[in-house]
Order: sequence, then C-alpha cells, then structure tokens
Amino acid sequence: MSISDLDRELPTRRLRPPPQAGSAPPTRLPFHVSTMVAPNSSFSRGDSVAPLGYEILGILGRGGMGVVWKARQIGLDRIVALKMIQAGMDAGGEASERFHREAAAVARLRHPNIVQIFEVGACEGRPYFSLEFVDGGTLHQHIDRKPCDVRFAAEIVETLARAIQHAHDQNIIHRDLKPSNILLHIKDGTVDPNQLKVADFGLARHLNEENRLTATGFTAGTPPYMAPELFTIGQADQAGGSIDLYAMGIILYEMLTGRPPFTGSQAEIIHQVLLHDPIAPRRLQPVIPRDLETICLKCLRKDPRHRYTRAADLANDLARFLEGRPITARSIGPVVQARLWGRRNPLAASLMAAVGAVLLIGAGVATYFAVRAERNAGYFREQERIANLEKPRRWRRTGKRTTPCAARQSNGKRPNASLNSRTRKRMTRTW
Repeated sequence: MSISDLDRELPTRRLRPPPQAGSAPPTRLPFHVSTMVAPNSSFSRGDSVAPLGYEILGILGRGGMGVVWKARQIGLDRIVALKMIQAGMDAGGEASERFHREAAAVARLRHPNIVQIFEVGACEGRPYFSLEFVDGGTLHQHIDRKPCDVRFAAEIVETLARAIQHAHDQNIIHRDLKPSNILLHIKDGTVDPNQLKVADFGLARHLNEENRLTATGFTAGTPPYMAPELFTIGQADQAGGSIDLYAMGIILYEMLTGRPPFTGSQAEIIHQVLLHDPIAPRRLQPVIPRDLETICLKCLRKDPRHRYTRAADLANDLARFLEGRPITARSIGPVVQARLWGRRNPLAASLMAAVGAVLLIGAGVATYFAVRAERNAGYFREQERIANLEKPRRWRRTGKRTTPCAARQSNGKRPNASLNSRTRKRMTRTW
C-alpha cells in the first residue's frame, strides 16, 4: 500500500494535552538527527496530531522539517518513535521525498544494530513512520566532550562498522553517520556496545539511484563528519561507501580524544577537511595505543583509495586490536605524507621545491669553493714546511746564516738541489 493510499484510508484524531505553564520549548536539532532526550509534554497546536492507534507521550527531537515523538502504539502496547513532517511543510516537496527515502532505506535493512521500521502512513496529508524506540540516549550524549575508554571506543566502532557493512551489502550508503545518530542500549546500568542502533537514514542513497545535491553543488550532511570528496564538485556524486568509513574514523577519533579532528565555523571546517591532516590522537591523549591510532588515521586519509576498502575490513582490524593480534593497517611514513601533502597543495609544494633547489645549489657551490680554498691552503703550508726544512741545511754547510739566494751564489746550485726526488716533486707540483 502506497503513502497516498494510506493517506486516504487512515483516519486521524487530535490529542489535546493539558498546557504546562513555563515549560521550555524543545531543543531544535537538524531534521535528520534522532536525538533521544527527556520527554517534553508541551506540544504546539499544529503538531498535536497523532495517527489513529498511537498515543503521543512526549517529544524526542525537532528540526526544520520534521519532529520525532515518543509515542505508544495502542494496539500492541509498545513504545515507538514516531517521525512526522511538521505542520505547514509541503508534504509533496523535499521533506516528503526525504521521508520516503528514509523509510525505503530502513525497510530494506534487517540487522540487529540498525533501527527497525514498524509502520508507514500519512496523517492529514503529513507522512509519518514509526520506528523502534531506544531509551539509552545517543553516543553524542555519552561522549559529552570527554575521552572514552579505548576498548569501549573500539567495540562501539567495530559493531557500527558491521552494521554499515550490512547496509553497503544492500547498496545503501548512510551518508550522515555521527554520534547523535547512534543510539545506545543500557544494560545493567552500563552501555552495551553490541546493542547499539544506527538511526536516521534520511540522507541515505541507494547506489543505483542518482545522487541528489544541494543548491551549492555539495551533498547534504554534517560538515565535521563529511569526507573531503563530498566538498569537491564533480566527485560528490561519485562518492561511494568510503564516505561512511571516513565518518566512522571521525567517530572513533572523537571517542578517543573527546573532540572531532576539525572544529570551527562551517567554512573553516571545510578548509581543514580539504587541506589539513588531523592531529595525531596520541598527541592529544598519549595513552591511546599506537595500533588503534593507526586504524583511526587510516580511515581519515584524504584519498578514498588509501582508506579501508570495506567496512568489514575496519571491523576485522578492530577485532584484531581487541584480541591483541597484529593489525593489517600500516602508518604512513614521512616521505609518503610529504607526497600526499604536495598533491593537495601544488602551489605551496612548487614554491618549497624551488626554494629547496636554490638552497641545494647554493650549498653545492659553497662546498666547492670551500674545498678548493682548503686544498690551496694545504699546498702553501707544504711549501712553507719544505722551505723551513731547507734553511738548516744551508746553515750547517756554510757555518753562517745565509739566505737561499746567498747559498745559490756560493755553490752555484739551487737551494733544493740536495733534496731527494720526492721532495723536489712536492716543491714543483702545481695546482
């Protein structure tokens, strides 16, 4: 049954919750963020509409186009998350298309770590669908700008990677992975990494479908968690599953250090993502194991070809780390880092190469003249030494102090005539 058929056949009813004086308005979040917060019973008049068979209990999140309610499905007596387009939005425009895309994507996926969809319908022309409710909050709330335990971080991302691999096997790319879209399950007072749920497939894309770009030419998403190719016109529509691997690397980085690798305004973040490498996690938190840092930085490489090929490869490497076995990822050496930096910054690399060439040539010329000067100085020192050796011989022969010229006049021979052939060769050697 299509959405339009459900819209004609499904009756609706209005709820009139009692107003509460002084109640704070719900936190405004991006539409595609499923943030689990404490229920808020203050509803606006236009939003207090629930499909037949549901009782609204509170609000979980609100954005520019949609609202997520905590509701009870009366017939099955279970708590669900009810996602609807806000009142006043064009039900046939972009918001409706995003709703249909998310519902279709989630409906294709059957995995214990991906939130499940229960029902799709429409209420007074506004599409809605009900989802599995997870009451443990989000990973964003759990991190709270503080570093997590390294084993917990590795376990979370390993479970996340296996769930995303299932989506990739169905040719679905999430495109908006971030801590606020990862729902946690509390078991015995602690978070169970094996029970997390991936939510919010509002920006998901099937690989066989045409990519939809924004008016600026870039794919929609959250800049701190978006791969560099998504900011490059001409590459965004060709981006594949590697963008989810990059986002998982950002999530792992944030869990290990308590902060994303790139911060600032949106323009500053885009500039950093395109041109700068992230600070090594061990420089911020020295207790991080080197192997886990290597895995994280492999996910964050600018070139998609240098990241993990599949999400399953990332999950397997994290499993090796947790088991104490050698990982397959290898860190990049300084030579390769310099070459990759040169590709991203060709003008600066050319200038640095030119300056380096000038310095190298100057150093070579200076070395040549220094060696030549030293050899000349050595020659003159040898000449002086030989001359000093010749003087005592003439003094002993004549019995008085004479100059080399006087010695030559007295005996008719050159001053060095008594020297052996080796010494004469030294004296007659020319430069």
